[in-house]
Amino acid sequence: AIDKIKAIESKEKYLSGISSLVKDTKDLIDHETPIYVALAVALALIVLSLANESTIIPFLFMLNIGYAILYNFGTNFFLGEISYITKAIAAVLQLAVTTDYSIFLYHRYVEKKKKNENKN
Repeated sequence: AIDKIKAIESKEKYLSGISSLVKDTKDLIDHETPIYVALAVALALIVLSLANESTIIPFLFMLNIGYAILYNFGTNFFLGEISYITKAIAAVLQLAVTTDYSIFLYHRYVEKKKKNENKN
């Protein structure tokens, strides 16, 4: 309805009210979310590159996390629609949590590997 109201004349219109505010917020989130996700991925790659000895590990982490995010959003196709706020924060939040867990898991793997090599 808001788009139809704006399309009535060619002049720019300023609307107020909760419906207009929610639509503007949703449009802004849909526009800016890819920018935030790309920035978060770039910063995560930088931090992971500095924290790990291997150059391929950060990219493997990002690939693994990317699959998890796609899987998470893929379930929305058959489970129904989600809130625009959830959609806006889910990718970056999952990236942060999964990256943290991946670092702990990788370092634990390296620790156990060294311990088992010392036994032999």
